[in-house]
Amino acid sequence: MYITVEGCIGSGKTSLVNELNKTLKYAPLIEDFSNNPFLSGFYTDDPSSLFPTEIAFLLIHYKQLLSVNAEGNIISDFSIMSNMVFGEVNLIEPRGKSIFLKLYEYLETYLPKPDVTILLQCDSGLLHKRIKKRNQLHDASITFEYLDKINSFYKNKYKHILCENSVKVVEVNAGEFDFINNRSDFEKLSQIILREIN
Repeated sequence: MYITVEGCIGSGKTSLVNELNKTLKYAPLIEDFSNNPFLSGFYTDDPSSLFPTEIAFLLIHYKQLLSVNAEGNIISDFSIMSNMVFGEVNLIEPRGKSIFLKLYEYLETYLPKPDVTILLQCDSGLLHKRIKKRNQLHDASITFEYLDKINSFYKNKYKHILCENSVKVVEVNAGEFDFINNRSDFEKLSQIILREIN
């Protein structure tokens, strides 16, 4: 089985994957964002870095996800479809967006779709607070306005993209569960998820 945990920046995707993996014993597949050589330019508002950043992420994700066919049960904090969120929001110039979409359409035909996606939904204000609190690399550059654009796409459009690709979606209000700091909350959430995927 191939399960993804997806949602906006700061929703807790990676933390939930790591915790669920302890229960499910699936092979974890974590997004390798540190290998994107254009990311630092993206977060310093360099317009020339937008297109190469998204293309690089698309290729990095493609390479990582090629392992899904061979690995059996996998749980991941991204899918190839998550590239659509950032491509749609970040790429303004029509020619660049057209090239990105054509490459996406070509690459995604070679990759399996998730059997189940756990879609973490959360208020943009809470996401922004979480990002400021965790203080990871580049976090200081993420504005509320940008975060809200990404979050709006996840809330209003992403489920539709998943359903169009015949992916079973389990929506979770991540604001109701402090699954990172509260073990009881994680246990409650994991029971909900396990019922849905079994």
